[in-house]
Amino acid sequence: LASPFIYYNDVPDAELDSRPSLKKVLNGVTAMKPPFSAKQSIKTQANPSVRVQIFSKSERSKYECQIYVEMFSEIYQKIISRQLKKTI
Repeated sequence: LASPFIYYNDVPDAELDSRPSLKKVLNGVTAMKPPFSAKQSIKTQANPSVRVQIFSKSERSKYECQIYVEMFSEIYQKIISRQLKKTI
């Protein structure tokens, strides 16, 4: 089973140094999650589905986060289907 983890990795080092709790979350030291996260399964024609989890970089509402989940789901469905077509 593949479980892609989508996250933002463009946080500058200076920003991480000034926020030790954020640095711990990004480095996997603590299991805390940002307050706005969403999970969704992406299904292709063949089973099983792929579980995707998206964390919000800024303070956005749960509704806006859901819009991003739908957008990323469509993008990753296209990417996964293209890669599968290349291997078939």
